[in-house]
Amino acid sequence: MRGLLLSEINDKKILEKVVGKQLYNRKGENIGIIWKIYISKKDKHPLKVVIKTHGNQKITTSPERIRIEKGKIYLLDQTHEAARAIIDRLSEIVAELRNLRDTLLLLDEKYISSEITPEEYQSKRGNIERKRLQLRIEATTLLETLNHLIEQDNFLDKEEETKIYEIIDALTLTFPTIHLKELEKIFTNKTQATQIET
Repeated sequence: MRGLLLSEINDKKILEKVVGKQLYNRKGENIGIIWKIYISKKDKHPLKVVIKTHGNQKITTSPERIRIEKGKIYLLDQTHEAARAIIDRLSEIVAELRNLRDTLLLLDEKYISSEITPEEYQSKRGNIERKRLQLRIEATTLLETLNHLIEQDNFLDKEEETKIYEIIDALTLTFPTIHLKELEKIFTNKTQATQIET
């Protein structure tokens, strides 16, 4: 469930149209309506959202927890929020690993052309490799955590599953010592993925 977070909207007219709309949990159950949205006068972003439940209870929540998807408005639970944060961080790790890979290539070129000494090369390469290893460990830990969240409550849709496998693919390409099979073990119970030998 990607859609659009309410926090990503900075148009007052659009936000006003959301008020009074039905609100659903991620299972598709109607839980109430959007009662009120507090909007920043400066940048027109939503600051907080008031939900009115069927029992007339008013609950204040963050616009980060409200998602508009295919014409419906959903309240995200904390598990889904945590999973989304993990997926976002994994994407950042992929970008960092790509940058480090490019840095290594440039470093190799400098060494081959004798622009730097063997000592400088070893020192700089060692620092880069340590950073790559740290990122690998972090990525593996995050994937294990994500798997734990999914095992508790299988909530990923096809789009999110595809995103995870794209990340795993990218991790393999940017850090060849991570075997795709090893990473895919975490999600074999959730979806079937193409096996790539590295």
